[in-house]
Amino acid sequence: MYQADEFGRVWLDDETFIAPFGHFDADYKYVVDYLDNPIIAKNTFYEGLNREELIFRYVQYLKYGVGWIGFHKKKRGGFVILEPVSIKPLIYAVHGGLDAHLSKHGIGQKMMDFIKWAVFMKANAYKLEGYICKPNQLIKRFFNKFGLVKESELQDRILIDGTPSPMHIYGLTKGAYLKEKPHGRITETTDSTESRSGSKGTSGGAGTRTRKTKSRKSRLRKRLSRKQRSKRGF
Repeated sequence: MYQADEFGRVWLDDETFIAPFGHFDADYKYVVDYLDNPIIAKNTFYEGLNREELIFRYVQYLKYGVGWIGFHKKKRGGFVILEPVSIKPLIYAVHGGLDAHLSKHGIGQKMMDFIKWAVFMKANAYKLEGYICKPNQLIKRFFNKFGLVKESELQDRILIDGTPSPMHIYGLTKGAYLKEKPHGRITETTDSTESRSGSKGTSGGAGTRTRKTKSRKSRLRKRLSRKQRSKRGF
């Protein structure tokens, strides 16, 4: 499982962590600057949803949901907001963004692994949803890559350049999540954040490396032991 350190950070790797959103004013500035990126704006906004409206919605989502700001090499590089869209059954919608230059580092995969764990294992929610309003192939590939599949299409839901257009709904249930390949889920045997937390928030930490080394040695001893038993006819 994931474990926050004494500063509230959840480390995803030695250089990447997420922290509760809104602790610093710079968190909000990061989101505003992110939305002001011409590429993001072009693929996000449409009639009825401009920059100010989306920021207002994010604020409302955070009142009842939860959010995190992502850091890579001590710089903000992404954000995630979980909006509760149903209580019974408990369902969250995911919103957010990630700096394009970080995708090659696999940060998106690590952030989504954490989000799915937080939704299904920590909050015990039934489902995670994602919405695509304005056509956006990047988000579509992002959803598909991380297990959210298209479930429905609401016709004439929004206006794009004056033309009624559909909104697409993607989803992932807890049952489907539990059937994902192991790399899509975090277990205590594969987690390094808890050991990082135990090292008082140090970056990397010799304690983490020592535990990993001992774990590898332990697995090696078990494999050797099995080989020896097989030779003996066990």
